[in-house]
Amino acid sequence: RNHSFLCTIRGCSAAGNGKSNIYLQDLAEKGRSGEYIPNLVADCTIYGGGKGIETRRTIVANIVGCCVFQTRDTGFHIHSESNSVVITGCRTFQVGKHAVLLEDTDEFNLSSNIFCWHIEDGVVIRNAHWGAITGNEIIDTGSYNANVPDKTAGWDTLPKDLPRYSGLKLLNAQGYSVTGNTIFNWPVCPPMEYGIFEDAASFKNNFTGNNVNLYDKEAVLSLGRESTTCNNIGYADRPHRQFSEEGRGMATFYQTFQTALTDKFVADQVG
Repeated sequence: RNHSFLCTIRGCSAAGNGKSNIYLQDLAEKGRSGEYIPNLVADCTIYGGGKGIETRRTIVANIVGCCVFQTRDTGFHIHSESNSVVITGCRTFQVGKHAVLLEDTDEFNLSSNIFCWHIEDGVVIRNAHWGAITGNEIIDTGSYNANVPDKTAGWDTLPKDLPRYSGLKLLNAQGYSVTGNTIFNWPVCPPMEYGIFEDAASFKNNFTGNNVNLYDKEAVLSLGRESTTCNNIGYADRPHRQFSEEGRGMATFYQTFQTALTDKFVADQVG
């Protein structure tokens, strides 16, 4: 916090913290050795608690090789002018909201990550300029968790009004390149609404070479002004890895996980 610079958080385990497990705040300027000096978070394992990693007014931060597991909230929340942040080589798994949420922040790079089994949208970009989202896998978007043992919940137990979520959303985003991402759901969670959705407030974004599987509406819906789409591939009807020959090839159950087991593990370590 408070203008720290050239700091490294490496190889830490952070678990069960209420708001955020790792929180970077006000690392933008007025440092003793100048303005806009980098910081690094690397090789950290995070589980339980609120958010995984959160940044607020944190300029020029690298987040590399971190794993976020079963947080109640978003895996990575980058916001409030946390400009020039890169997230690469990271993983989220079974997080309670979005895998990545970026808000009011510019110069973002998201590359070579795996985001899997999240309850809401995969990646959300909101009010942002200039960015690259490249070579990520975004998997099992909009999973519903019944907090029972896996392979025990039938589709008839899903809420009737369960919303559909999308793998990637751009909302008032400008100057983004979205290239070479693989976005899909396994046949053990509901189909996505869209693979990629861009709203009408967005401008001059490029969507190229993305591969999308198992969704209800469109693989890529680009509504932004002067945005372009090229060489994207979508297959809505069935998952490429099918669990049955009937209908959409879905399993007879939807996937679930038990947060109480992780909570107990955290409590056992503390106590």
